[in-house]
Amino acid sequence: MSLEVLNTIAAFGTFIVIAATAIAALIQLRHLRSNNELSALISISQLTIPPEISQNGARIAAMELEAKMADPAYREAIIRGKVDPQRFPELYLCLIFEQIGTFLKKGLISEATLMEWSGSAYSRYWELLQGPIALMRRRAPWAFQNFEYLAMRARRWMADHPDGTYPSGEPRLPVVDKWIDAPS
Repeated sequence: MSLEVLNTIAAFGTFIVIAATAIAALIQLRHLRSNNELSALISISQLTIPPEISQNGARIAAMELEAKMADPAYREAIIRGKVDPQRFPELYLCLIFEQIGTFLKKGLISEATLMEWSGSAYSRYWELLQGPIALMRRRAPWAFQNFEYLAMRARRWMADHPDGTYPSGEPRLPVVDKWIDAPS
């Protein structure tokens, strides 16, 4: 064998080793990203939300906020005060969604994972909490921008996936509605 043939074989062998190493590195990066995303989801689910504040905030946002917004003292307190979770649990939810929006904006969690997890809730709570957010933005125009980003991405996600994201090639299970003819 000539020296040129040996050099060619060695170069080809080196190429194979480098290519295999690159493929292994890409696989490890993919696993690392999945692990980071899982850590972010765990962090989101373990945000230090006292249950009574979370439940009260959701209840107030859904049922009582319109009446609270009609009270000038409430509106003035929001404009002038701090977000006290005991006094304004509904605004504490904004802080939680703000953190989740930061995770999304900074790429710490994929949009697909986050939106499939609870995308419709982000848009719904943005709608419910717009009044207090508008009041807070009188003194801090940047207030809850990451929550806004989260809600906007959720709306776009839902518009892009109106029928959900169930894998198209997978069979579906039947859902039987026994009460379809029952009066509501």
